[in-house]
Amino acid sequence: MDYNKENLIYITGQAQLSENDAISSVYSIFSLALIIDIETDIIKDVECTSAMKLTSKFISDIIIGKNIETDIEYIIWDVKKRFHGLSKKALIASLMDVSNRYNNQIKGI
Repeated sequence: MDYNKENLIYITGQAQLSENDAISSVYSIFSLALIIDIETDIIKDVECTSAMKLTSKFISDIIIGKNIETDIEYIIWDVKKRFHGLSKKALIASLMDVSNRYNNQIKGI
């Protein structure tokens, strides 16, 4: 993907990891990075801290293509329903954090 477009932004959300999560031995914080088209609010790309590529891929498939403003509740619902990794709570908290940051910093809501 070409990120060299003025309408694309990079924004992150973070949350504390549970000590039970395998990645807590490497990372103390769960980070979720999104590329968002600010003209449409569509999430174009996603990356997160994870120990396995499959985790990142699964999370990306849930999130990419969704609208950060209108679909956030659906994304969280979908994560609750389909993602059963130990970092589920941190992922949900990171989604809420990135949504709040987007609304406050980018949209000024």
